[in-house]
Amino acid sequence: MPIDIAVVLFWVVFAINVFGAIVRRRERHLYVAIWFYNATIIAVAILYICNNLVMTADVLPRPRGTARCRGSASASRYRSGVTRSSR
Repeated sequence: MPIDIAVVLFWVVFAINVFGAIVRRRERHLYVAIWFYNATIIAVAILYICNNLVMTADVLPRPRGTARCRGSASASRYRSGVTRSSR
């Protein structure tokens, strides 16, 4: 995960540079291109954080009728002794 740290550091330095230039500007109005730069910086930061979150499968609700064990519902029928010929 060293690449993740490098990407975050680069993005933070880039954001500080852009937002710092906006704070210190002499021009009163912002050009539309700066709005898109700001939106891109914020959107990429949010997407990067959300896409790198780790979520276990236990957090998600299971659909009704699915087996608790590994595999599909047919695998659980196989383990319980129910096969196609015995149905």
